[in-house]
Amino acid sequence: MCESFRCPVRLPVWAVAWLWAVGAAATVAHAQAPPIPAGPLTLEQVLELAEGRSETVELAQAGVRRAEGDVIRARSGLYPQLSASASYDRSLASEFEGVFDTGFGGGEDDDAGFEDLPFGRENTWRATLSLSQSLYSGGRLGAQSAMAAAGHEAAGLGVSTARAQLLFDVTQAYYDAALSDRLVGIAEASLEQAGATLQQTLVGFDAGTQPEFEVLRARVARDNQTPLVIRQRVNREVALLRLKQLLDLPLD
Repeated sequence: MCESFRCPVRLPVWAVAWLWAVGAAATVAHAQAPPIPAGPLTLEQVLELAEGRSETVELAQAGVRRAEGDVIRARSGLYPQLSASASYDRSLASEFEGVFDTGFGGGEDDDAGFEDLPFGRENTWRATLSLSQSLYSGGRLGAQSAMAAAGHEAAGLGVSTARAQLLFDVTQAYYDAALSDRLVGIAEASLEQAGATLQQTLVGFDAGTQPEFEVLRARVARDNQTPLVIRQRVNREVALLRLKQLLDLPLD
């Protein structure tokens, strides 16, 4: 029976530092989402909020960081590879226990030197250090580096594409919301005007200067304007919800 403790170290220090830096940068970038300004939002503020809160852009940026890791991993094969490992074994019981206490041949010094043998010891320490360098790979390392570089370039283009698509969608949603609000104002003004026309027609009818047909036509025009107002208000609400969805804003 034996208890062992092994702690292999296979990853270079610079790789650990690079991975830690990438993780910290991603955490900071995610935590630095732009706050929501008070009051009505301008187009510039909307675009800034959209880019800072977009999951699509964040995923594309994560793809760039992953591509950077692939580039470093592909290029690592061109450099010397150093690995180290260490282990410790402690024997609680051994089949060689008591062997060195018994002499062979009756002499007092017959077992001299047996305690220096590599087996049967109570404590065993092992350390391994290896260094390797690739001298010839048949173009494999160069091809891997070129492939990783192409992947990094494609990831960068993906970020640009995602950002451009986001800005286009947000701008379109912003102007849709502004247009819907203006159309609601026009529809409400038309309804108010139709109501005022109906009131004038009723006054004329009471005074005997307007026929009943004109009153009926004015009332129909006013009633026909009411569904248009409701429709434009619904369109405005949908446009605002779409814009809030793109900006990741609360409903209020």
